[in-house]
Amino acid sequence: MRRRWVLWVVGVALAAAAVLGYTWNNNRVRCPFRLDQAEWSKLERSGALSPRQRQADGLLKCNTLRGMSRAEILKLLGPPDDKFDKSRWWEYTTGVHRGVPIDVEFLDVTFGDNGLVRDASLSTD
Repeated sequence: MRRRWVLWVVGVALAAAAVLGYTWNNNRVRCPFRLDQAEWSKLERSGALSPRQRQADGLLKCNTLRGMSRAEILKLLGPPDDKFDKSRWWEYTTGVHRGVPIDVEFLDVTFGDNGLVRDASLSTD
């Protein structure tokens, strides 16, 4: 009887590990990341994670934008929603803020003096 109980516990633990591993593997970003233009074009302002937010996460995790020129960013992401600091900082709306659904989340792209992307990050308003 005890042996059956031990086998049952081990079986349940293995099944749980398999499910968790499958879920983790399917939800993680794989580098190098390739932007999906169709997903990037979907700007949703619902409470759920928007397709654009998922794309921004991949771009940031893999440092995909670093070193790109303004022309390359325009081709990849399209025109920014706003430009600041004499066009050195571009802002793209990604969706509703993940923690506070009344705020908006942005992908910020900052260019260096050489005209190439120096940094990219998320911000909120």
